[in-house]
Amino acid sequence: MEPLKEILDSKENKAAFVKARPIIEDNAMLIDDIKEAIAELKLVRQSKLQARPARDLISELFSFHQLKELLNLRRNIGVLLK
Repeated sequence: MEPLKEILDSKENKAAFVKARPIIEDNAMLIDDIKEAIAELKLVRQSKLQARPARDLISELFSFHQLKELLNLRRNIGVLLK
């Protein structure tokens, strides 16, 4: 028997409700990035893609973090000057 049919045919027939939040653009981009990373990891494990050194990844992440901080600072300065 299919799981959904079993739930519907159940004598208890209790439903669980969860609150859902809309996915904001930043989270959607993060989810896409994670999916892409998982796909790349699978290719590395299949020897179809060469992995890069962890040091390069850490350097890139650090640079991204610095850029993000600069953009936040610039935005905050713009708000203060208005």
